[in-house]
Amino acid sequence: MMNPSPILLQNMEWLLDEGSDAIYICNADTYELLYLNRVARSLFAIEEEDPIGKPCYEALMHFDQPCPFCKVSQMCRDSFCEREFVSPTNHLLLLRGKLIGWNGITAHIEFVQDNTKRDRLTRQVRLSEERFRMAISMTDISVWEYDFATKSIHQSVHSKRCVGGADDIYNVPQSLIDSKHYHPDSEGEARAVFDRLAAGERIVDAELLVHDEIQDSYWWEGVRYSTVYDTNGQPLKAIAIGKDITEEKNLELRYNEALRNNDSVMANTLVSFQINLTKDLVETCIVQDPRMDNLRQFTSVTDLFASILPSVSVDREKVAGILNRDVILEEFAKGKGEFELEYCRDLGDGVDCWLHVSIRLFKHHKLGDAIGFIYTYDSHLQKMTASVMNAVVER
Repeated sequence: MMNPSPILLQNMEWLLDEGSDAIYICNADTYELLYLNRVARSLFAIEEEDPIGKPCYEALMHFDQPCPFCKVSQMCRDSFCEREFVSPTNHLLLLRGKLIGWNGITAHIEFVQDNTKRDRLTRQVRLSEERFRMAISMTDISVWEYDFATKSIHQSVHSKRCVGGADDIYNVPQSLIDSKHYHPDSEGEARAVFDRLAAGERIVDAELLVHDEIQDSYWWEGVRYSTVYDTNGQPLKAIAIGKDITEEKNLELRYNEALRNNDSVMANTLVSFQINLTKDLVETCIVQDPRMDNLRQFTSVTDLFASILPSVSVDREKVAGILNRDVILEEFAKGKGEFELEYCRDLGDGVDCWLHVSIRLFKHHKLGDAIGFIYTYDSHLQKMTASVMNAVVER
């Protein structure tokens, strides 16, 4: 940097004041402060006393000797000497200095950036990321990212079961299909996921049957891709969150199978109900015998059970102990899903009739509620036949 001309010197102060960096200039031999711009005065909290002429380490850094991070002896005119340090006012500063000629004096100019806020935000982001990683590691949730430009997936150790063995996987989804990561039944759905992302959908959900390389088996993965855009609104990456939903899918399959079988089972019943025991709801009531028609009115399982008890003519207390919503829910929570009961009651025609009640419960694959069916059969003939046979045997 050449010595400034007289005209440049006259305009130097306002030129340097227009910059966004803090700038100061010192005598390279004596450390005497020669110039300080407006931003530097604010950064170093100089308000009233003019620091020009004082040693820079005293006026700016409040040291009684040259700063420990000073590199003026290593500076040259052709390149900058860069260093970062924490000031006595606890600011993280980045200094870029070089030698210059200043009105016939060998001086050094320093450009100062206050990186305190940036550093604080960086540490906060890192801390948040670490907390997020720790939280994710304690769950069965995995996170990875898809890069639109390279058609690649980058994943962490925790997500490798969801996507595959390598940290970076390219040519997605074709490479995953070729490696048999997806079950043949899910290949079409997997292609559709990335086609929808490429078409501009911001959120894409899917349920895919994927291969577990460790167990050499398939399991159900629920995944949601959320697109992240750049400043120009173009898709940059898609962040994926995956979860093992195998248990939910198995419950769904069992429930759907029960629904398919329900019509054939109901044909032989006097009355049947579809219920949500958790919410205490009777969702549907199918009456095959007119004597059971009064049961259509009930929308609560508790009320339904309560309406049956007064007409029970044998072992009423025992029946009450079984037809109890709280008791059944407690047993269901322990893993029991089938309940059988036989009781005798008056169906309204003045004649006692033996009935067989079968309760089948399932855990709803999405709600987690105890749902299922109550079937009531006429078991009077079987009961009477068994009674006669027992009497014959006893004789």
